[in-house]
Amino acid sequence: AHAYQRHADVVLRGYSGYNSTMILERIDSILVGVPRVLHLCVICLGANDAAIVDGGTNNHVDVETYTENLQQLILLMKERGTQHIVLMTPPFVDLDKHDGSTPVRTAKETALYADVILRLAIQEGVHSIDLFSTTNSSDLVDGLHFNSKGNKHVYKQLEALISDQIPDMDIVNIEIDNPDWKDICKPDPAVVATMLRTSWVGSQQETSQVPSDEKTNRDEYQNSSKVSSSPPQMARS
Repeated sequence: AHAYQRHADVVLRGYSGYNSTMILERIDSILVGVPRVLHLCVICLGANDAAIVDGGTNNHVDVETYTENLQQLILLMKERGTQHIVLMTPPFVDLDKHDGSTPVRTAKETALYADVILRLAIQEGVHSIDLFSTTNSSDLVDGLHFNSKGNKHVYKQLEALISDQIPDMDIVNIEIDNPDWKDICKPDPAVVATMLRTSWVGSQQETSQVPSDEKTNRDEYQNSSKVSSSPPQMARS
């Protein structure tokens, strides 16, 4: 969102603990306030679906249902006129860093859901980013959620994909909305020059009004430092 400020409106929708079934069942309310036609839609689901069956909650969604849910979400976004869709796989998970605050997940189980994303992207003609194969324990704060390093990695992956495969959404190809303020408030060189001269004259007057002993010390300092007594000049382009 920060990188695209004044170039594109970034609308975020994130629901902690939700799996693909929960999202699909509530998709109408989730999309309230979201423009119907999107230039780019990024979908990242699967980490919660991949929670193991006996992990202590009901987050788990089997692979077949997960696949169907993603297909429906892709179809829905296409019907809304979305120009580009990017599917992100769930990231790598590290059971050794699991702190008990989230349902148990394993890398072996999560890999199955990552494979679904990569296969669906080809099948449905959309883009994909493989976070599972490009992240590791050092990107995670608790074995599941990204730390600062992991978040930067996700952004770089998305940035690279957009630059390579969706150039019309590359920030360098999107015009800024309204001119930069410096192009609107262009200073008048003559006014600036007058202000600088006034400032210089003022400083000279201040010097002439200081006590003689202080003035003598200042003059000696200026002479020893070889400070020019001519007024500053305006650089002209």
